[in-house]
Amino acid sequence: MDKIRLHYQIKTDRLINYLVFVGEIKQPTEVYKYPNFYELIQSWKKLHPMPISAMGRSNLQEAVDQWRILRNKAIHGMVKSHPGSPTEAVDDFLAVAESAASEGEILARA
Repeated sequence: MDKIRLHYQIKTDRLINYLVFVGEIKQPTEVYKYPNFYELIQSWKKLHPMPISAMGRSNLQEAVDQWRILRNKAIHGMVKSHPGSPTEAVDDFLAVAESAASEGEILARA
């Protein structure tokens, strides 16, 4: 989980810095008032609608957006369930978390 959080922070920070630098988003007075990860990705996609290729990914923007979904499943999936329904099996959860950590590292470097 720590790796997933670290990769999330790296990607979020890089997107914020880039989008502020190019003027796509404004720098707020408080650091916690930046757009959320989904909104940052949408701003990036709007700014660069053509796919960006990097690190073996033909569409970096979409790969990061798909990782966001995987990250959310890994971070929130283990402990959330509908009342009366079981949470995800531990082995399944660990597989998703490992996949999110591995892909997150690749995308952070890209």
